[in-house]
Amino acid sequence: MLDAELLLAHCLGTSRSGLYARASGLPAPSVLARWHQCLTEREHGKPLAYITGTREFMGLEFRVDERVLIPRPETELLVELAGVWLDHCRKALPTVADVGTGSGCIAVALAHRHARASVYAVDLCPEALRVAEANRARLRPAGRVAFLEGRLLNPLPQPVDLVVANLPYVKDAEWTVLPRDIRLHEPGLALRAGTDGLDAIRGLLEDLPDRLLSGGAVMLEHGPDQGPDIRCLMGRMGCFTAVSTRLDLAGLERCTVGLGHHAR
Repeated sequence: MLDAELLLAHCLGTSRSGLYARASGLPAPSVLARWHQCLTEREHGKPLAYITGTREFMGLEFRVDERVLIPRPETELLVELAGVWLDHCRKALPTVADVGTGSGCIAVALAHRHARASVYAVDLCPEALRVAEANRARLRPAGRVAFLEGRLLNPLPQPVDLVVANLPYVKDAEWTVLPRDIRLHEPGLALRAGTDGLDAIRGLLEDLPDRLLSGGAVMLEHGPDQGPDIRCLMGRMGCFTAVSTRLDLAGLERCTVGLGHHAR
């Protein structure tokens, strides 16, 4: 019922609450035909966000389609943690790398709230970058966002103060049991990450020491059972003064943070 109401609101060009504020009477036949088409697509497993073409994230409306992962509420924790770090950063113009930017939701949300930040948004997929660039153009964040195509940290033109990443972390064994709307519609490149789900995260951490400035930080979103392994990987690197994992609103381990050493 909720999806049906949201789709009808979409077809009418209003909000869900706007449905109840409308005058009584049936919508126009063209609207009803479009609504029935949307309901059929949803019944066949197409995600709601891909049907409406939008998803709200950090109070901003992002355009999304099947070229990019749909932004999740859990990822807002990553943005909030990065925002707190930027609030306390003493640098006048801190630099941030959002690795695996997808729709650009993390990069644009950070630049929207932190005008002094300069954000590099990196993605391996050129089609995803087109979606992200369109979101930047439409939302016009106050901070600077530059898009770079390439693998992990390789495209960065310089080391940065903060690395944030919502990289693929679905294990191979988990892929076949994911809901159909995810498995059949969302890009596997943005989700699958090998036997333990850490292939992409491991690759980023291997490249990190040369790409993170003194006193910088890295913040990684991950699956709720991957925190111990990521803390172990980061602890072995020897370049962090502290490594900790933060819980999401469901009480699950969701983001691991590493704080770097300052130069002596």
